[in-house]
Amino acid sequence: MDTNDIGLIDADSPWKYCDSELEKAKYQRRIALFLIPLLRRNSISSVLEVGANSGQGTLMLQQLGLDAHAVDPHFRSDVSELHPCLKRASGLYLPYGNRRFELSFSFDVIEHVGTVGPALTLSDNHWRLRRQFVDELCRVSCEMVVITTANKRFPFDEHGTGLLGSFRPHSTREQATLSADELVRLFRRNGFELERHLDPTGFFEMDRLRRSLGEPAANLAEWWLRLSSNRLLGGSMLNPHLFLSFRRR
Repeated sequence: MDTNDIGLIDADSPWKYCDSELEKAKYQRRIALFLIPLLRRNSISSVLEVGANSGQGTLMLQQLGLDAHAVDPHFRSDVSELHPCLKRASGLYLPYGNRRFELSFSFDVIEHVGTVGPALTLSDNHWRLRRQFVDELCRVSCEMVVITTANKRFPFDEHGTGLLGSFRPHSTREQATLSADELVRLFRRNGFELERHLDPTGFFEMDRLRRSLGEPAANLAEWWLRLSSNRLLGGSMLNPHLFLSFRRR
């Protein structure tokens, strides 16, 4: 991976922090430790990433020989000239044909669909937009969709901007985040069924928790995420984050 290949995110984007070397390294680690083992277990060779951070993860997959593509509305307008596998596009209108990929995936994006600003302020049509987002993820996949997001049933998420830092308390009845049951309904209408709650190993680095509370707290959090990511506890208030794979019926 050429880590000097920067500048793929528009300079005016609210997500331009994702183009820092630190954020790129963290995302590459997520791809290497969480996504690639999943792709290998399922013999997946063609993938689409929707909401692609800096785009470096998709370039990493390409270098491994996969037919990997990505879209993000915050890419620079000339991104496809630099890398034809990256397109500046919305996840609501994916520029690909039906069932083009074996797997489509989106990491921690859907909670931002239909919202304004980092505090997840809802627009009036947020549910219609989220339904359309899932429809598109399913339309372009012939086999699987993987999606991750904060769990509505857990009383905190990672989108805080106040006194608690990145942690935001929320009601389990709020609409900014989604529950596993809501996602199951959205995917089922497209002919996809929940396959499993995925092992989250490698997804989070726990660096902020490690700095603030130490290594034991970070290890405990990683252990709890693995323990709670299953069909019994995965959709409950005990699980902070959803890691879900859906398969076409």
